[in-house]
Amino acid sequence: MSDLISVVISSYKGSDTVERAIRSVLAQTYPSIELIVVDDNGLGGEEQIATEQVVRRYPHVKYIAHQVNKNGSAARNTGMKAASGKYVALLDDDDEFLPAKIEKQYKVMRESGAPVCYTGQKIVFSSGTEREDIPHIQGFIFPQVIQRKVEAPTSVLMFERDVALS
Repeated sequence: MSDLISVVISSYKGSDTVERAIRSVLAQTYPSIELIVVDDNGLGGEEQIATEQVVRRYPHVKYIAHQVNKNGSAARNTGMKAASGKYVALLDDDDEFLPAKIEKQYKVMRESGAPVCYTGQKIVFSSGTEREDIPHIQGFIFPQVIQRKVEAPTSVLMFERDVALS
């Protein structure tokens, strides 16, 4: 039996990119995913309405809208509190996951017992140039992540929900 993994997409002024993020989650090779989009645009504005219209095309996606803009951290926290999964992965509305990301992180976490795992990332700049960042720290990295001693943008993280909320 696979553990449920919740993916939280935080969105602010991302109505034109959030669908790509959603599709990258729906294309994951891991079978048991709950997807939550937290809209941080504030109710009633053009961006909020446009974001909601995009998300509503995907009936299995849970949509939560903040009444007012609170910031990305608040949106992620809202999503984590609404999540049902044992694990949570974060994704920004302008990022996307490679298809096996969740499966690979889950496997590492299950085998190692680690409460947090991060991946490398490929950054594609508007100029078309690319840069890959490969992880170099292994072992129990949670304190380093919290203290921001590890280059780990939110979209590369996966962690146990209970550990993050405690």
